Amino acid sequence: MSRRNLGKKSKGSFKKIWLILLSLILVALVVFVYIFLFEGKKPVASLEEISTSMGNNTKIVIPVTDEGRGLKEVHLYLNAGEREILLEKKIFKPKGFLKGTGENSYEIELQFNPRELGLADCMATLRLLVRDSSFRDFFKGNKLYLQKDVIIDTTPPNISLISRQHYITPGGAGLVCYKVSELDSKDGVMVGEEFFPGYSGFIKDPHYKIAFFALDHRNENNKPLYIVAVDRAGNEKKAGFPYYIRNASFRQDRINISDNFLAWKMPEFNVPVDNPDDLVKKFLYVNNDYRVQNSDELTKVSESTEHKKMWSGEFIQMGGSAKRAGFADHRFYYYKNKKIDDAFHMGLDLASVSNAPVPASNNGIVADVKSIGIYGLTVTIDHGFGLFSCYSHLSQADVKKGDMVEKGQIIGRTGTSGMAVGDHLHFGMFINKRFVDPIEWLDSNWIKNNITSKLDLVLTYQ
Repeated sequence: MSRRNLGKKSKGSFKKIWLILLSLILVALVVFVYIFLFEGKKPVASLEEISTSMGNNTKIVIPVTDEGRGLKEVHLYLNAGEREILLEKKIFKPKGFLKGTGENSYEIELQFNPRELGLADCMATLRLLVRDSSFRDFFKGNKLYLQKDVIIDTTPPNISLISRQHYITPGGAGLVCYKVSELDSKDGVMVGEEFFPGYSGFIKDPHYKIAFFALDHRNENNKPLYIVAVDRAGNEKKAGFPYYIRNASFRQDRINISDNFLAWKMPEFNVPVDNPDDLVKKFLYVNNDYRVQNSDELTKVSESTEHKKMWSGEFIQMGGSAKRAGFADHRFYYYKNKKIDDAFHMGLDLASVSNAPVPASNNGIVADVKSIGIYGLTVTIDHGFGLFSCYSHLSQADVKKGDMVEKGQIIGRTGTSGMAVGDHLHFGMFINKRFVDPIEWLDSNWIKNNITSKLDLVLTYQ
């Protein structure tokens, strides 16, 4: 083959290679344009968290995201009758031809007030339209469209008081009975900023509610008491009820902390202190921070309660026992004749013989059985509608969670578990995480005058 022909063949080969490379570049460019400029991932949002009932000052929060070139526009409309109201509009500026907007998330957050918009109670539809910065759909972008039917409700629920007289003592319990017009409302008794839920189920008609409530033994600042109901749309109604707060006084007690007690009890508690060998410092942590944690853990079971009355008549005290400490006793702790701490005792200490049998104070279902810090081995019983009793410092438990127990049934034995100096039972009662004076519940006259007389009144409505 001549040199001239060889040169022509080489040039032809180079042209083919260049054509192939150019074709690959064009294909890559097309793929890039398609993948990055014409990406097909739609924006993401949801209306599931929006309540189907919307009232005055309803908060609307809708997170919107896009994994591609970024959000382009977000519109939220409300259609009510023949009116279309634009609630939110957001347009995002592009940051360049290839970059899109780069805004991958946005959150609609607004207060919806029907009255300010001139809306009466009605059926309506929320509509959400979102587009991204993709070149899809003739450069309009990928579209997300969602809608949800809602009810505009600006009317608060109605509350009708049933129980008439309410006497309560600091540290004590009370009961309010009432009727609420809306079944989906969250309602109960407010004691200052503390909420005690109301429960249906005492009679068949679910509009009738009963709410146990409690007053802190210190009754600081004379906290107001009233019934509150909030419906699904956020409309709130408050209703007062007549009540009288009796006077109360509680005992003060001096407790001497010895080195023997510290050496005996403090190793039982694994708590975060700088120097675990400093038993006084460890005692102070246990008696304060750990006490609060343990009380919260013990009463947490009240978040779930049976909607039925399981107890009957007065509650009973452990047989043959003597009261060694009362409810809300203000204890002052001394170490080597120097006051180092103080705390309130939120129950009754009942002493009998060692390992004495402990009876259930009334009918109920065992809500929990476990060791809880300073309380030691504890059995907790749910008596229904948010009323609980607890039995602490046990040496053994003879029941398990979920067991049905009857008044007087043996549920365990007394002991010294937890921060107990000697063998005894710590008997407590609580309502919605608030400890109350058990003495009231051991008194048949108090129960009749303050609890069952009100429940009997509710029964007349069934």
